[in-house]
Amino acid sequence: MRNIITMLIMCFCATTLFAQKIVIDHLIPKTALEVTLAVKKEVTVSGPYARYAQQFLGITVPLSDKTTYSIVKGDINIVEDSSISSNIVSTDSEVKFLDMSVNSIFGDKVTSTGGLQADVVNVKDKSLVDMAKDAANVIYKIRKKRLDLITGESQDAFGEGVKAAIDEMNRLEMLYVDLFAGKTKVSYSTYNFGVVPTSDITSYVVCRFSAKNGVLDLLSAEGESVALLISPENSVSFVAQLKGKKSKNIVIDNKSYIVKDWVKASLMLNTEHITTTMLEMFQYGK
Repeated sequence: MRNIITMLIMCFCATTLFAQKIVIDHLIPKTALEVTLAVKKEVTVSGPYARYAQQFLGITVPLSDKTTYSIVKGDINIVEDSSISSNIVSTDSEVKFLDMSVNSIFGDKVTSTGGLQADVVNVKDKSLVDMAKDAANVIYKIRKKRLDLITGESQDAFGEGVKAAIDEMNRLEMLYVDLFAGKTKVSYSTYNFGVVPTSDITSYVVCRFSAKNGVLDLLSAEGESVALLISPENSVSFVAQLKGKKSKNIVIDNKSYIVKDWVKASLMLNTEHITTTMLEMFQYGK
């Protein structure tokens, strides 16, 4: 009986070792990928005189605030380490319009030099349309003064002073135009996603994206899918093996070597192409 038990234990140990050996011999390495998205956020804030821009300046401008997102760049790379992080730029700073009047109505007071200060209007007891009209008149006066300096009609500045005066006029004109045209603020954020593909799946949704809200969670019902598509090239045509052989005292086991194969990796926003690159991956090798 003792001999039988001993033999069963030895068989069990041998079976366990054999199973472990099979698992180790058939361990196939996998290549991890990192998907990077560079996202542009564009915030447009309408000017306080936006509704009068067409009437007084002859220009078409946004009449309401708007925020839009767009993917400006995408990258697919092999992960060299286990660190995958996100670099999200803060975009919460407030857009302000400088106060271009004698009495404060908007934000910080503008500073001015030279003869243009007298053209700044007093908005006390004036309606919004009257203030817009006065601001438009200041723009036209600035443009006339600048043209007079350029053509030599004005003698208010000489030599290097002409350039300084023109630069100041350009600055003031833009401040006034902003009251009609509004302002646009642009910022960028970077998002990184890790993916470990398997040989039997060639399409992976890494996130969702909308022009209104930017990058969204993978499970969000909003936006369109950002998908990683894998297309194996099947360029490996043979498998090389070292044949096992026996000598008097040594047994050399057969060893299989995984040969990476090239794949075409593409990033798509729904049906819109973002980027394509070629990578070598274990999963699709032989």
